[in-house]
Amino acid sequence: MTRLELEERTNVFKWYYKNHISIVTTQRRFRRFYNSRTAPKPDTIKHIVKRFEENGTVVNTARPGPCQTMRTPNNNEKVKRKLAGHHIVHQGGFQENFNCPGQQSGGFL
Repeated sequence: MTRLELEERTNVFKWYYKNHISIVTTQRRFRRFYNSRTAPKPDTIKHIVKRFEENGTVVNTARPGPCQTMRTPNNNEKVKRKLAGHHIVHQGGFQENFNCPGQQSGGFL
């Protein structure tokens, strides 16, 4: 099932408490109201209720995504200056180039 919209999460929360904390009745009501063959899973309903009890909201929090790079001209210059004195030889293996302990070159895959 796809992520629930805000209205759907709000209704799930209301129906859960109106139906005397019954997950099955909440699912049944969801299917009937949205004319859907599927309903939120019990864990999803519990998570919505828990989030409301802890935070006072059913709004989804932003999920952490991949790290964002800070490619600014200033940062690019800092990296160039930092790497200017280092010479990396591309002929050898990873261990030789980066002073890593372990096997000699070619032992990775």
